[in-house]
Amino acid sequence: MIFIGTIIFNNSLYISIMALIKKRHMLFFAVILAASLLIFDSCNKGEEEYPLNGPNLSMDDIAGNWKATHANFNSDTLFFDVIAEGGTVTLSIQSNGRFTFTITLPDEPNDVSTGQLGFDEQWLAIGFDEDPGEYVYYFIELDKGILTLRGEAEFDYGDGGERPGSVDLVMERI
Repeated sequence: MIFIGTIIFNNSLYISIMALIKKRHMLFFAVILAASLLIFDSCNKGEEEYPLNGPNLSMDDIAGNWKATHANFNSDTLFFDVIAEGGTVTLSIQSNGRFTFTITLPDEPNDVSTGQLGFDEQWLAIGFDEDPGEYVYYFIELDKGILTLRGEAEFDYGDGGERPGSVDLVMERI
């Protein structure tokens, strides 16, 4: 007989209780492990990385420094031509997909965005560092050294707030 507190158990009951406690501990650890894996997996959702190769282009094809010869932003009611306004648009792309996109306008601070590029089939997937896990998808074409990008973007048209619209960029390698 074994004394536990003021309760007396015989050996077979004690062994059964200890086996039950061990099973519960194992079940507890299994639940903790499963919960940890689920939390870890859900933290990675939305941080999808896209491949550096598409069906027609690779990141190596577009890596380098680019300057826009045509840079238009359009919303439902507004149109803004960065080049006509005396501005410049540059894009620097590394072969690992990291990029820096800069819009420079006279008498305005530079608008600089950084992030990660990849390919989603024929589309260029663009993930901005300021919006982790979020991607926008642009039409991309490289023809005779001219890079064309078209897609949806938010832009400040100079009236104090950003509006959704479209962007149309034609760029030459510099």
